[in-house]
Amino acid sequence: MNKKGFTLIELMAVIVVLIIIFLIAVPIVSNVTSSSKKSAAKTNAVHFIDAVEAENSTLTGTYDLSDIPYNIKGTKPSGGTFKMNNGEIEEATMCINNYKVHYDGDKTEILGKCSEDDAKTNYKESYLNGTDPVLKDDMIAVTIDNDGTVKKANTKSEWYNYEDKKWANSVVLVDNTNYEVGDTIPEEKIKAYYVWIPRYKYKLFSNTTESSIEIVFENKNTEKSEGTQVGEYRSHPAFTYGNKELNGFWVGKFEPSVETSDDCYTIRNTASCDKVLNNVKIVPNVFSLVSQRAATQYQTALNISTNSKMIKNDEWGAVAYLSHSRYGINNEIRINNNNRCKTGCGASTAHATVSTECQIAYGSATSYPQSTTGNIYGIFDMSGGAWEYVMASFADKNGKGTGGECEVTNSGFNGIYTNLSYPGNNSDSTELTTGIDYPNSKEYNLFYNPNDTTNNRTNTTVYNSCNGGICYGHALSEVVKGSETINGTESRNGWYGNVSQFRYTDSWITRGSHFSKMQGAGIFAFESHSGQGDTTTSFRVVVR
Repeated sequence: MNKKGFTLIELMAVIVVLIIIFLIAVPIVSNVTSSSKKSAAKTNAVHFIDAVEAENSTLTGTYDLSDIPYNIKGTKPSGGTFKMNNGEIEEATMCINNYKVHYDGDKTEILGKCSEDDAKTNYKESYLNGTDPVLKDDMIAVTIDNDGTVKKANTKSEWYNYEDKKWANSVVLVDNTNYEVGDTIPEEKIKAYYVWIPRYKYKLFSNTTESSIEIVFENKNTEKSEGTQVGEYRSHPAFTYGNKELNGFWVGKFEPSVETSDDCYTIRNTASCDKVLNNVKIVPNVFSLVSQRAATQYQTALNISTNSKMIKNDEWGAVAYLSHSRYGINNEIRINNNNRCKTGCGASTAHATVSTECQIAYGSATSYPQSTTGNIYGIFDMSGGAWEYVMASFADKNGKGTGGECEVTNSGFNGIYTNLSYPGNNSDSTELTTGIDYPNSKEYNLFYNPNDTTNNRTNTTVYNSCNGGICYGHALSEVVKGSETINGTESRNGWYGNVSQFRYTDSWITRGSHFSKMQGAGIFAFESHSGQGDTTTSFRVVVR
């Protein structure tokens, strides 16, 4: 039988056909495989979203993957950010199955392959124990140079370091301009600066001498410490907001201001100053907003950024104690002695007299003794500058907030007057009813002594003002070194000689003191006022 093999030409023809088939088949198989992986990524993303929403009914804000509690079997994202509203994910971008998946609240789509940064979670510091900063929707994480230059931070790498007294900073913009990581953000584009205060417990200390306050950061899921003796730990109360526990909150870096702030130094409670404003900024090197009543300040604070509110006294205390720990300046804070309360300013020497100049201007130095950290990453104007009203009132005999001294000088919040004998008061009115009602009780601190049943609780002192006991964490009696003076004579028994005068006839608490007090001014200074606005009073904003 004659056997004949393939010729060389036939063999080459077969090889060419096989190559053609391979070139056609490989892309088809690859596309099928890729499509299958993309489909799996979308499916896994939906399963993850369902699991998160099933377990978190209250989360609201923008979160990193590691900030969200979830329990899911199978493939999990390796990184991502999630915008949530009452437990519902409104928008998310996550890295899953090596694909970047975007969810718009309705459907998912593949944006491409994950980069190395996409797969990373946000920067965390282990000793903060889960209290790392959480940015609100309108906030941008930033780094700040000593000359005040603001740059958008890469949240995947170190942009804060509390051990180095580098507190986390963020800004809110005046518009929707988009900036890339590393871009410089011009000052004129910034509406507000904020600084993050992480949740912590502190070791109770003796008030007889200034000493470093020992702090341990603890997240909201940790059982609270409730020590009452020196040497025991107590969870700071400022991180309990009504029935909600917080891992921290943002504090305005400066006293607020508007373009007309300078005019408010020459007028008192006119329509141009004592009215609710919408154009307020929290920025350096401008004049503080003054001459607003406490109620007007509260309403104005609501307009600055997402979830912005007026600071409470316990929140002021949280900043003060953190500043006097190894994570802050841990010493007396230099006052802002500028005679027009120019924001961010500092005195060139301790206890300096009033100056028409800004002796240490924000953005012009290498160190800033007027900040809570001693550097540019801290909070300014909490020592000197203007007195700052905090959301803190004395209670009347019915346990409700008071309205102020009288019809002439009052806070603008409805309530019983505390001092009808105030000079110039010619009214028989005993209560303000034409102002605004107090907000929800979680928005303010109420000081009272339950054993005092007088109309305006005149026997309430700094030592019995929290339901008959010490106001732990409030930076009140804990930082007073001697007996309290409540008869109208100024007392300077606070740490570093700060003013410490709780109440005699007034109804509202102010903090930080006025630049004219010199040594009496400081982050531990406190005094009671009528709630009336004048050229010595401003306020501060928080975002929870």
